[in-house]
Amino acid sequence: MQLAIIDNIKQELAKVNSPDEIKELRGKAAAIEVYGRRQGNREIQNQGALGCIRCDQRLAEVINKMQERGELARNGDRKSELHHVILKLKDLEIKSIELHRYRKLLEIPEDTLQEYIQLVRYDSCGELTIAGLLRFTSGDAKDIERISSKSTNEWWTPEKYIEAACAVL
Repeated sequence: MQLAIIDNIKQELAKVNSPDEIKELRGKAAAIEVYGRRQGNREIQNQGALGCIRCDQRLAEVINKMQERGELARNGDRKSELHHVILKLKDLEIKSIELHRYRKLLEIPEDTLQEYIQLVRYDSCGELTIAGLLRFTSGDAKDIERISSKSTNEWWTPEKYIEAACAVL
């Protein structure tokens, strides 16, 4: 059922052009991700996370087009041109740091995204995350232990090595 919902989100995402509609779809994808995590179903969780990534990419596309058409201020300031008020990110309830992340996701080639998905899929406990994807694409980490690490400052010893050491002791 959840995978059908993700397919529906992908179809809807292709049709929408409004940041609010995209954010609504992202909320659904995030709910699926949380549901999968709570159920212990990594496949559903990862499908939800992929839905979030796709929504973020689409949001960057839409915002870029809005700025090109002059509907959204580039620097975040309101401008008045012939009594036409241009929106700013704050009006869309989007922070500039979020837009930066959306744009970084948009720059990721599809084949690189698929490579990351395959790497995560073939790991027994692979968790698809935006942070992991960005680490993977930046070249900071190309192995699954570093990609799936929750911390970007330190690379802790993977759990399987700790368990092996404890078993020996």
